[in-house]
Amino acid sequence: MLLNARLSPVLLKSERLILRLPQLGDAETMAELFRENREFLQPYYPTFEASIFTRNGWTERIRAVHEEFHIGRGVRLVLFRNDAPGVAIGVANFTMIQRDPMYGCNLGYSLAESQQGQGYMTEALKPAIEYMFDQWKLHRIAANYMPSNARSGAVLTRLGFQIEGTARDYLRIDGRWEDHVCTALLNPAWTPTHGDFRRFT
Repeated sequence: MLLNARLSPVLLKSERLILRLPQLGDAETMAELFRENREFLQPYYPTFEASIFTRNGWTERIRAVHEEFHIGRGVRLVLFRNDAPGVAIGVANFTMIQRDPMYGCNLGYSLAESQQGQGYMTEALKPAIEYMFDQWKLHRIAANYMPSNARSGAVLTRLGFQIEGTARDYLRIDGRWEDHVCTALLNPAWTPTHGDFRRFT
């Protein structure tokens, strides 16, 4: 079992945003987020399953999100504006968390079309990355984006991610294999003591 008693509940705040794990009561707003942004987001996602557009589908997903969190494999955060705390506007997912010897994870994120161009994702990812480095004691966060997605690349550049190369046919996106630009951000404060924070027994 993973020893995670020292981890406090995830509730992150910035000037304009709230980030937290989704709760069962968020199932409908999560379904609505993906229903309303289906055409906008699909070019950057694996082909959506029908369940992502339904309340029941999200009820099951949210249970899985909490299980993944408690076994130490992922932190999937939902973005809400401070002035509309019940309406989901995006997600920031830290997945495939690994401990020794990597101490790293993958980052993926998306934002509603209506919220683009206002700096929300950069604002959201700053405290989220700090949380993953400080609380989960990770050394490396990897994030990959399609070359055509210049907006995503700009977000990562602003956050300090460094390009490490291009992976050919990296992911099957909307039914097609797509190249991805590979980037990463390192935790300058990481130490071996920090890295031993979460252990399996």
